[in-house]
Amino acid sequence: MASALDHVAWEACLLEPRRDRALESYARRKMGMPVPSIRYFTSVPWLARALIDLHPEYGLLMHLDQHTADVLTLVVSQENSCRFCYAAQRALLWAQGMSEARIQRVEQNLSRADLVPRTVAAIAFGRSQSRVGPAGAQEALQALRSAGFSDDEMKEIAFTVATTDFLNALSQFLRFPRVHWSRCRNRCTCGCSDL
Repeated sequence: MASALDHVAWEACLLEPRRDRALESYARRKMGMPVPSIRYFTSVPWLARALIDLHPEYGLLMHLDQHTADVLTLVVSQENSCRFCYAAQRALLWAQGMSEARIQRVEQNLSRADLVPRTVAAIAFGRSQSRVGPAGAQEALQALRSAGFSDDEMKEIAFTVATTDFLNALSQFLRFPRVHWSRCRNRCTCGCSDL
């Protein structure tokens, strides 16, 4: 199924990718699929590993449910207007087993008026943090408390939002080519299948 993102003009990436088979294999084992963007960070291995290890879906959340974290990553990527990260988040959800139809339903649900208060509060917090950072957190934080989130859940919401902002900022700065993600979703014709 074609996406509107397939018709967006992509700018050239600022860095040339370099192969590091060990790092690429690590990324593939951890994420369960090839990660061509890792090649842009091989000169800074700790950053490359952070790009892989900091995803909330890899056992880093102990209190926040994964559905809320998934919604937050989509909302924050939308809020950042990061088409690269938004495309990557969609691809990751798909790779984790979420169907395209379900991803589209999640996207449509983000603007529904009848969302449960907890989801609305989490979305408001994510948008607030992405727009204005910690200075605007108090009102959104109070909404999280009012919606019944525990302190531990609120910390994990903040972690999910901050991590997504961080990963989005890196991708926007470097201008990753989305074509890698779309090809990986369609049987890896991007050259990464030889990992």
